[in-house]
Amino acid sequence: AYPGKRPLIELTARPPQLETPFGVFNDGLLTPNDAFFVRYHLADIPTEIDPDAFRIAITGKVDKPLSLSLQELKTGFEPAEIIAVNQCSGNSRGLFDPRVAGGQLANGAMGNARWRGVPLKAVLDKAGVQA
Repeated sequence: AYPGKRPLIELTARPPQLETPFGVFNDGLLTPNDAFFVRYHLADIPTEIDPDAFRIAITGKVDKPLSLSLQELKTGFEPAEIIAVNQCSGNSRGLFDPRVAGGQLANGAMGNARWRGVPLKAVLDKAGVQA
């Protein structure tokens, strides 16, 4: 069982590769969060964060390096919203002939969702990203 997920098709446990059962796509335009596929590449799986302590750093070729909290991301920028498909590049890999390396995904490594948050461009603009 994975936090916040209904039973999905488990290809691997460490790291998790979980496919959305194909029948879920018949239930509506948007894929429910608890049925959305999981493709995680690292062995250490974060299952929770402390929202008060979490920070994201914007450094490198910027005029003003930033360290932003979740609260600053929520209140310091105009949120954007879009409905879009997210699909793993390995979706349907398990159906290839000849077989290719990697997780042998069928057709469930995709989902359609309403995404809401801060556009990356807005954060990079605030940091003064350089050419």
